[in-house]
Order: sequence, then structure tokens, then C-alpha cells
Amino acid sequence: MTGPLRAPRLRVSRLVELAGPPGAGKSSVFGGILARAQNVTDAPVLLTREYAPELVVNVPAILGTLIRHRALRRLTRERLRTMVYLRSLPRLVERCASGEANVLVFDQGPLYLLSQDELIDERLDEWREEVVDAWASLLDAVVWLDAPDAVLAERIDGRTKWHRLQGQPAETAIEVIAGARGIYEGMISRMEAQDDGPTMLRFDTSRISADDVADAIIKDVGGFSVAGSSGAPPEPLPVRGRA
Repeated sequence: MTGPLRAPRLRVSRLVELAGPPGAGKSSVFGGILARAQNVTDAPVLLTREYAPELVVNVPAILGTLIRHRALRRLTRERLRTMVYLRSLPRLVERCASGEANVLVFDQGPLYLLSQDELIDERLDEWREEVVDAWASLLDAVVWLDAPDAVLAERIDGRTKWHRLQGQPAETAIEVIAGARGIYEGMISRMEAQDDGPTMLRFDTSRISADDVADAIIKDVGGFSVAGSSGAPPEPLPVRGRA
């Protein structure tokens, strides 16, 4: 007789999030890291059969949170899915020494999800702060990517991939960008106030290329296995244990 189904563990040596307002270059930097390092993985898609046990277990807790904060009435499928994801993922992470596991790099990670419209609700402010605090102790590094508003608006408008700000007046795009930046900055400030918070790396992507940012991240974060390198990968950041 087989035992209960269990979601597979995620063996990681580093947890890194690329963060920034729309147009900051997260996808380009992530692509640059993938092109250089051999042991990089992105966030798992939890909405698959193998992760179903973990998701199901966490649904009642999230519904309880929504009831407690009187936010159940405005529940949407997207809100529930995002909140369950944010609760489930840390429980799947198994921290391992560098060289024994992949570096997990988020280009749409917890900070990105917490900045989305479906979770911006003053009734969920306390819950969002708790999630930020939890991820502050889990993330090894947050890479903040930004550029002047006009540059970001121009990049968004020139994308081949659709974005809701494309074709909007410049002042509308800049207002949305500024709002997103403010939400991120609040979360990052909270993380920086934690004794065990992540290392913060900041780049102006109007002044430095995505490839150069990728090189800097690989060097400063450590734990990456780069083609052509010899010996063990450098470890300038301490390896965290489970929070």
C-alpha cells in the first residue's frame, strides 16, 4: 500500500528575485543569467498534478486568512491561486550547500506577485507584511532593476509582447510605473529592516546592459556554475537554512 502523495521538494542553494517596475529589464537579465550559468532554474509551475497535494493542503488556511481579514467577499480565482502559491512555495524549498543544488532565480517572484492588483487590498495589508517578512528570511538576494520613467515607458510601448500600458498616454504609463515602484520600495524597505534580510543589489538598466547586470549578479551572489570555470563556484553570500 502506498503512502500519501507528497509534492516534490525543491533543492536549491540560492534563492534570488529580480524585481523592478514594468520595463526595467527583468526578463532580459534573467535570460542573460540563463545563458551564462548551468545550474539555474526558475520558479516551478505549482498548478500541475505533482504539486496538487501541497496546494490542496494550503487552500483552507488561505480561506481562513481571507475570512479573518474580512476579504472573502471579493475573492477571485486569481487572488486565491496567488495567495496559495505564496504560502505553498516556501514549504517546498530544501536548502542545500552550493554545488549540490540549483540556484532558483525568480523573474516574477514573491515581490512581483505581492505587487499585483489582485493582492493590493488594505484588508490584506497585515497578511502581505507577514508574507514579506517570511520571504525576507528565505531570499538570499533581491536584485532591484530600474530606469528613468521615460525610458521605462518607451520600452513598454516598444515591446513585441503585449503589455496593458502599450499605447497609453505617457503620463498614464508613468503614473502606473511610479505606483508599482512605490509598492516595491515599501516591501524592499521592510526586508532591509530585517536582521536576516536578503542582500540588495541595485542597477540602473539605462546605464548598464542586461548582460553586464547578469555578470554582476553571478559574481556577487555566488553559487552559480559557469561554463569554463574551474573549481567550486564562489560563495560570497552565506547559505541560509530553513526559516
